[in-house]
Amino acid sequence: MSLTIRPIEQHELEIYSRVLLEAVLWLQNQQMPLWTPEQVTPEALLQSCRLEECHLAFLKGQPVAGMILQNEDALWDGLEAGSALYVHKLAVSRTRAGQRLGREMLDFAREEAARRGKSLLRLDASARHSGLCKYYENYGFQKVASRHLEAIDFHLNFYQMPAEVSEKTWA
Repeated sequence: MSLTIRPIEQHELEIYSRVLLEAVLWLQNQQMPLWTPEQVTPEALLQSCRLEECHLAFLKGQPVAGMILQNEDALWDGLEAGSALYVHKLAVSRTRAGQRLGREMLDFAREEAARRGKSLLRLDASARHSGLCKYYENYGFQKVASRHLEAIDFHLNFYQMPAEVSEKTWA
């Protein structure tokens, strides 16, 4: 499998939004809502990140997954010190579920963190989604904190792992 992962271009923001919307609707159908459709529109995405922070994965020229990679995350303020790259809104197309693409996206993010001179890869996950938390833990992330966001009644677990460089090429 030859996966190409790269920052998106302006005209691909809608594609990333559709990948996320597919995940939103599937999670809602599973009675495990995580994001709302309104949170994954192109406009909403650009309110929380810059275009160059959004990444898409392509398999045989078709978009199959996406994520946001950011150099900082205010939710981590006061939790853990360290130079890190932060993963947000990682989603894999349902037509490609179970093909280890999520792991490949995390591999890429981990290597990208190292390339950027960061020592850690970090993410947060809804504590209510035990399967998702277990997925990250099985990948190798260590839970380092939990926090309740009272304003929106949301519980988060915070995870991190060392960044790592490999010889694999992604584009």
